[in-house]
Amino acid sequence: MQWIIDYPYSFLSFFLCISLIAVIIKLSSSTSLQYTQRKALFTPAEKAFFTVLFSAIQAPAFNEKYLLFSKVRIADVLTPRNNLNRQQWQIAFNKISAKHFDFVL
Repeated sequence: MQWIIDYPYSFLSFFLCISLIAVIIKLSSSTSLQYTQRKALFTPAEKAFFTVLFSAIQAPAFNEKYLLFSKVRIADVLTPRNNLNRQQWQIAFNKISAKHFDFVL
């Protein structure tokens, strides 16, 4: 136990590593049952629409000025007005934070 006194940073590093391993094991065992990988990013209808929309913006009339993004969070495009108080702003933000646009041009 003398090494703990002689090398406190080594002991601290060792303790943190053991703690991190324990947390990783706990998280991996508890979350592995809660989530599963989706088979596709788009539904068949969304995929068909994406293909048509992408083809349309590739037309010479658009002059390659546009990009097509999918599954964009509304809060990444819009934000609540600045004149709201903190509580009102948070309420407005919460209404859009978990929603998304299928496509943004």
